[in-house]
Order: sequence, then C-alpha cells, then structure tokens
Amino acid sequence: MRKVIFLLTALAAFSFGGQSASAEVKTFHAENSYLMDKGEPIKDAQDYVFKDAVRNISEQAGVVVKALSQSKDSELELDRVETFTAAVLRIRAKTFGKELTGDGGLKITVAVDAELDTDNAAELLNELREAKKSAKGYEEVLKDYTKRKNQFDTVYGEYLGSYQKRIMRTIRDGCKLQSNGKLNEALKLYDAAIAESVANDAELSLAHVKRGYVYAMLDKGDLALEDFKRALVLNNDEVGIHFVKAIMADADGNNSQAAQEYRAFVKDADIIYYDTEIIEALDRIVELEEAG
Repeated sequence: MRKVIFLLTALAAFSFGGQSASAEVKTFHAENSYLMDKGEPIKDAQDYVFKDAVRNISEQAGVVVKALSQSKDSELELDRVETFTAAVLRIRAKTFGKELTGDGGLKITVAVDAELDTDNAAELLNELREAKKSAKGYEEVLKDYTKRKNQFDTVYGEYLGSYQKRIMRTIRDGCKLQSNGKLNEALKLYDAAIAESVANDAELSLAHVKRGYVYAMLDKGDLALEDFKRALVLNNDEVGIHFVKAIMADADGNNSQAAQEYRAFVKDADIIYYDTEIIEALDRIVELEEAG
C-alpha cells in the first residue's frame, strides 16, 4: 500500500517571458514525498511521486488554461482541458531526494518546476476547439500536443552530446539493466563506459564503483576489489567512495564504521545511478545496528 507522507499543494506564481510584450509565462512548483515499502524498487517510488506532483500541477494549471478559453463551459469539458494542460506544460526541472528514516526506511521526495506560455496555450486551445468541430478528433490533436511537449522536455538532455555525456548515458543505461537484474548486460555497458573514459582521460570513480558492485554480485570478489581500489585512487565521486569504504569496513568486521559510511552514502547517493546499492546499504544498516 502506498504511504504518501505529504503532498504540498502546487503553487502558481507569475512571471513574464521575453518573447513579446504580451507574452506571459506562468510557473508552477510542486513537491511530493513517499515512504517506500521494504523491497519496493526505488524507480517505482520516483515515478509515483513525480506523476503525482505533475498531476497536482496540471490541476492548478488547468484552472489557468480554462480561463484562457473564450468558449462556453460546455464547449471544452474540464477533463479535456486538464488532459490538454498536461500535454503542453513544459517540465523545466525535477529534483529527487531521499531521507533515511529512523527505522531504516527510505522516504523519496521530488520537487518539480513547470511553466506554461499563456499565448501558446491560447493558440493551441483554439486548435483544440476547432478540432472538436471537425472530423479530426480530440485524441489525434492531443497526441500531437504530447509529442510537442516531449520534444521540449529536456530534463535528461544533459546525458546527450559530448563524449563525457555519452559516458554518463552509458553508465545510466547500465544502471537500468542492473536494477532489472540483468547483471551481465550491465557489466558490458560499464566496461564500455570505462574503456571510453580511459581513452579520453576522463576516468570516473562512479563507473568503477558500479562495475565493482556487479562483480561482487556475480561472486567475482577479486575483480570487485580491483575496481573498488581503482575508485579510491581516482576519488572523483565522493558518494561512491562512501559505499566502497562501507563495504571494506563491513568486510573487516568494523560494524560501526561500516554503518556510518553506509548512512553517508544513502544520504547523498543519486537514485538514478545507485538504486540497487542504496537498497543493499539500507538492509546492511539495519543488520549492522541490530548486531551492535
């Protein structure tokens, strides 16, 4: 059962864009928080809080869009306006966070910023209104709007482009495979990311931490240790280093230090890259602290 901790009502603020003297951009912000069930995938929790925050924003923005319509209330139904609004909203940023609860649970948070160009929305509303009067139906028009919205959404665009960004995208794709239990496939991508980073003198601790953990999961302890040692030498991913130090302290039987390092890791780890490792760390924290 989903346990929503709180949901702050989406707040609409007003600012003015620079496209023209009359152009107005309305900005929206929403935050959401969710306490995960034990064993629940972090990605599922992220998707849940994000979609709920966007739904909240869409409801608030729908009121604004409805006010732009010069039609009678019966001409464009409210549910259609809200669907339309979700399609034309531009997501400017989404930031995921997490908090470790006292009992070893994990609370996922998200903050979402979106904007709506009122001139553009009014123009598209006119198209939607005309579509209702013609043979071209709502669904076809809304599908086109959704496509436009997806083209504008650049939240993950930073992973594309230069070789550094290609490396990060390769690692991220490996993370997805790892989260789905496809360890050998993930390993190939981590290998590729490390090879490209070495060739470009841009080696990352992150890639070695990820590959090392997969090696450990595949019972290849020697290879895992090599990657962990390399990550410590590179030392350009402070979060991942906490995880490596935790594993090493854990292996040495230093429960207190291991728990401390695991907690530091969970506190700052990016869910996009460290999904499975966070779950492992949470389980170990509970076990280590119970053992005293």
